[in-house]
Amino acid sequence: MPQIILLNDATYHKHPLSTRPAGGHVIASALRSAGFSCEVIDWFTTLPDFFDILKKVATSDTKILAISSTFLAPASSIGENKGLSEMTGFGAYKDETLDDASFHAESIYDRNLYMWLETKENAEKWFQKIREILPDVSIIIGGPRVARIFKILEKKHIKELPLREINYLIVGEGDDAVVKIANKIINGKNNFLKTLTINEMNFVFANRYEKPIPPITYTKNAFAVQGEWLPLEVSRGCKFNCSFCNFEKNVYRKKDKKTLIDELTRNYEMFGTQGYHITSDCLNDSKQYVDIFTDALSSLNFKIEYASYSRLDLFHKYQDMMDQLLETGYKAGWFGIETFNHEAGKAARKGLNPDRVKELLHIFKEKSKKYGGFWLSVYLVLGLPKETVESTRETIDWFVDNTIIDEVSVSVLDIAEFSELLVDMTSFSEHSTNPEKFGLKELSYNPFYWKHDTMDLNQAISLKQEFREKMLDHRYTRFGGGAQNEYGSIRTLGFSHDQTVKLLKTKLGKAGANLINIDKNLKKAARNQIISISQEKLKNYNDSMLNLFIENTK
Repeated sequence: MPQIILLNDATYHKHPLSTRPAGGHVIASALRSAGFSCEVIDWFTTLPDFFDILKKVATSDTKILAISSTFLAPASSIGENKGLSEMTGFGAYKDETLDDASFHAESIYDRNLYMWLETKENAEKWFQKIREILPDVSIIIGGPRVARIFKILEKKHIKELPLREINYLIVGEGDDAVVKIANKIINGKNNFLKTLTINEMNFVFANRYEKPIPPITYTKNAFAVQGEWLPLEVSRGCKFNCSFCNFEKNVYRKKDKKTLIDELTRNYEMFGTQGYHITSDCLNDSKQYVDIFTDALSSLNFKIEYASYSRLDLFHKYQDMMDQLLETGYKAGWFGIETFNHEAGKAARKGLNPDRVKELLHIFKEKSKKYGGFWLSVYLVLGLPKETVESTRETIDWFVDNTIIDEVSVSVLDIAEFSELLVDMTSFSEHSTNPEKFGLKELSYNPFYWKHDTMDLNQAISLKQEFREKMLDHRYTRFGGGAQNEYGSIRTLGFSHDQTVKLLKTKLGKAGANLINIDKNLKKAARNQIISISQEKLKNYNDSMLNLFIENTK
């Protein structure tokens, strides 16, 4: 019977059934390797019988309930509900008509503090139900969102975090920290964990995970179905040091070839898995590792397909990497282009000439036809230092005039609030640590606002809206994020790559109505079909978990 239960879900995306996040299963694998018994409950926020399942999974041996917070967020759009057009994870955009600090705390901080529960009242009710089932269990929350919660309290943006039921919040990579906490709670061992208490909340500071990337050991109780796209962790960190990026930089750890082969083979033999959403900050940041990765895939006696983040400008030096990845099953990718302004790109340490970047996009898209097609998404950041209103409008015009990009996702420059206490656990962009170097003349967090020599936050917000309006009637390119989660979700439901592209291009809603020019009734039928299949799969998982633990309690 499980000593530890882990809850895993992704509510950040609105797709009816998201792919499973890796986080809960990574932590479960680490705990099992350390000798602890544990179970993972996926999609826990939407399971029809979640609390009944929890009652049956839990036993007198269950001492810890751990929650992966990475992709947990309210189902509704707070920005739309509160009348604010845009928001970030770290602060509210400055709005001259809204000068009330309580608005800031209510709208932005609640999104981080209460995650999918959205309000203090909902959170208190949910944790009360948990305590009715597990009155003495220790509750742990981990994932990147914890660092945001820590900063909210550290900077005194809000005085109280009324989630008193949580015993530990892990800041940083939790693999080792959760094992040490489990040893302390379950085995009574005294571990040396740096802990800081703010407003009675115990934050545990995790040491950076320096070991080789271990496999995710899914058990039969994951109930992965034939055709499901599972998360696959192949690396952590990024080789590069882009000035705007908050991801772990200049440190990159890779999963070795044997571990990768063994993990893929085990999943294939256990579940028939041949599709993966790869969790990697940058899959192709090392040509040497691309060789190892593609050699491993080529050595398998079955084929896989996968989706992943990559960096397009690396194909400039190693154009053969395109074929290496495409021929081993690369079917959907997200490329951080960030800007087509050369000066802004150089300041961001993405200095390849934009004309060459555009050429590589055309080359990659053309090459992909040989391998059955590719979903090509591009990310842009509006408002990078040295970017101008004029150059941004030139970028918008380029996307309007081209038909090679399947999706363009646009965000406004976000600058995380710096914390000296977190520097050993998480990375901060140079915009956070040295704003003057990048011409940032103003930078505030309550409310969030920045201004540099060539643009300010409000101009960037307006440009994003302008971009959106010009792209909504585009006949090829979808505007807005989501495909990084939706692609694997739809493939899991049994649709082919071509069918998935068509479904993604409809956006299953009003936006992008002209991408796939189909009758409204047909679009509604397609949407209802996806929802129906999703609900059926979720109910099957729900019932499988329920029946499994009914059997175990007989």
